Amino acid sequence: MGLTLREKEHWRDRIARRIDHTIEELQAVEDPGLFERVRNQAEQQAWASLGLKGMQDEVAKIREEEKRLDQRRKQLWANMLAVVSGEPADDGRRHYSQPSEIASAVRRRSLVHERELLEQSALGQKILHLQREKEELLDTVWLATSPTQVKQLWSRFAEVLDWQPPELQQQALSIEPLSDES
Repeated sequence: MGLTLREKEHWRDRIARRIDHTIEELQAVEDPGLFERVRNQAEQQAWASLGLKGMQDEVAKIREEEKRLDQRRKQLWANMLAVVSGEPADDGRRHYSQPSEIASAVRRRSLVHERELLEQSALGQKILHLQREKEELLDTVWLATSPTQVKQLWSRFAEVLDWQPPELQQQALSIEPLSDES
C-alpha cells in the first residue's frame, strides 16, 4: 500500500527541516558570516550589473544632503518656537523610499549574484546542493512512491529537457515500486 498524501507531505516537510538544519550547522561551524557577506556583495554586484551603481551613489549623496537640510530646518523651527512660546517643535519629518520596482529588480539580480558567489567555495557549493535537493523534495518523495510508469515519464521528461535531476531524485527513480499485492 502506498503512502497517503498526508504521509508524503509529512516526509517532504521532515526532510526539508533536516536539510535546513544541516545548512545552518555547516554555516555556523565553517563560516558564520557567509550568508551576510554573500548577500551584501551580491547586492552591490546587482546595482552594478543593472547599471544603477552611479545613480545609487548619487541618491545616497542626495539623502545625506536632505538629512543635513532636514536637521537644519528642524533646528530653525525649534529656535523660532522657543522665541515665541518657549515650547519645543514637533519634527514632522516625511520619509521617502526608492520605488518598489527598483528594489525588486535589485533583489532578483542579487539572488543571481548570491548563487554565483556561493558557487566559488566548497561550502557554498554544498549549501547550493542541499538547497536544490530541498527545492525538488516534493517531486522526490512522489517519485520514490510512484509506479514505474510515472518514473519512466519523469526520466523521459528529463531527457527531453536535457535536465539532470538532483541526486536524491535520481535515487528515487531507481526505487522499485511496491506491488499492489502487499
